[in-house]
Amino acid sequence: MRSDATQLTELIARADAGELKIEVAERRPLTDLATVHDEATAGRLAGKTILIPV
Repeated sequence: MRSDATQLTELIARADAGELKIEVAERRPLTDLATVHDEATAGRLAGKTILIPV
């Protein structure tokens, strides 16, 4: 993985235009970060998880 500002800008533009869809399995509070990390490491996440600051 490498940082690529041009590619990131293109992806954001595509997402904003509705051309790129991201399927989100669940949204959880940021306080669940350690648990989400453990679940990801163990392969137990069902999909993309968004952590929301509360």
